[in-house]
Amino acid sequence: MGYLTSRKRTFGIVLGLMLAAMAAAAGGSWLENLTHPKPVQAALDARDFWFLNGTGRQINQIYVAPHEQTTWGNSILPSGVALGPRIGFLVTFNGNVVSSCAMDFKLVFSTGAVETYTGGFNTCNLHAVIFTPNHAMGY
Repeated sequence: MGYLTSRKRTFGIVLGLMLAAMAAAAGGSWLENLTHPKPVQAALDARDFWFLNGTGRQINQIYVAPHEQTTWGNSILPSGVALGPRIGFLVTFNGNVVSSCAMDFKLVFSTGAVETYTGGFNTCNLHAVIFTPNHAMGY
């Protein structure tokens, strides 16, 4: 088994334990609202990752852009859809669209507050990006 396969398996176990702990702390109810990804296809894009909202606030718009891009484009959340606290979803990329693995993020909260993360998270080496109050961590 290769290093990356082993690392992904370990991450899956750790992520599962983290979600279970968060569910237990919240009485289990929030996990029922976790958005399930589409069925896994034969070939996933290396840039795909889990977006996890640990901010404690509702996010109304999420922008993801390659680090080398100078504009944000459209929010990846459908119009009228918000991402509540402790909710996550799988962000997938179109394999026909070429960009680097380094991604920047812009979050717009229900209060109108905006947070940007322009450090270029290398999503090809990550399985998830967890956003907490004023901080983001890749795993």
